[in-house]
Formats: sequence, C-alpha cells, structure tokens
Amino acid sequence: MNEHAQDTATLALESHHGTRYTDEARELAYQLWAFKHGRNASSVAEALQASHPGLDERTVQRWAKDGDWAVKVRQDLTALAPAIQQAIITDLIAGAGEGAQHLRAVARGEAKAEPARVNACLGLLDRAGFGARPAQPIAPEPERAAILSREEIRAMTPEQMRDAMEGRLKLVRDQDRGR
Repeated sequence: MNEHAQDTATLALESHHGTRYTDEARELAYQLWAFKHGRNASSVAEALQASHPGLDERTVQRWAKDGDWAVKVRQDLTALAPAIQQAIITDLIAGAGEGAQHLRAVARGEAKAEPARVNACLGLLDRAGFGARPAQPIAPEPERAAILSREEIRAMTPEQMRDAMEGRLKLVRDQDRGR
C-alpha cells in the first residue's frame, strides 16, 4: 500500500460519521451545554472526546436544536431556582462566618491583612446581612488621662492643678463603674 493509501485508510478508520450515541451521552452533553460550557457546542464536544470519540460540534448543535435545549434549560433552572437560592444563602452564611474569623485573626495580629482577602471577607459579611455600619467604634474608647511632663506640672497654677486632679479622679471612678 502506498503512503497516500495508508493515510486514507487511517482516516477512514478514525471517522465516526454515522455513530449512534446513547441517551446518556445526549443527557451528559445537555448538562455540560446548559450548566458548564455556556451553551457552547464546540466546547461540549471537546469536553466529551475522551468518553465519546468523534463527537463533533454539529452533532451537539443538532441535539440542542432537536431537543429544544434552550427551553429545557429555562424549565430546569426555574425548577432548581429555590434549591440554588438556598444553597447560595447557606454558602454566604458559612462564608460570612469564615470571613469574620479571618478578620478577627487580622485584628489579633495572627493573620496578614491582605487587601483582597479582607475585602472578600467584608463582601461576604455584607451579602449575608452584616453590612457596613457608620464609621464609629462599637464602644467608645475610654478617655485617657493626659501624661504631663514635670515642666508642665511645675508651670500649672494651683487651680489648674486642682482641675487636673479632679479630672483624673473622675476618670478613675468612671472606669471603676465600667463606663
């Protein structure tokens, strides 16, 4: 056999024209077309080459047209929507918990405050209903007594000294009361 005849014979052996595919193959192609490959017949055919050699784009396109896959996907999504919504809510709540843990680790200095990750944590918290609040601390920070130098204390008048002492006593009493 000459070289050209060998190539032709090889091509004839590799041809899958007229191949009948199972209902399972069509269903798998539909699932990939509808939910993974963005209704791209070429991408679906490529993804199925290992299990269904020779499946081509035109076959997937014909199946999509004859099987009315565009209508079927709308019906399937309508039926799945409540379950999908519940899964998303569950994921958001779990993610918000993970985000809060990471933010707490950042606040304790145990984790690096990488901006992308912090923003993702804040986004999850926001989407789960724990959105941003006005920019103010949850509990006001307690007043701190001013630390004065010896020179400042020496320069004070007796009235200023009395006011400073009364202010310090008030701070200590408030802290003792838990204010």
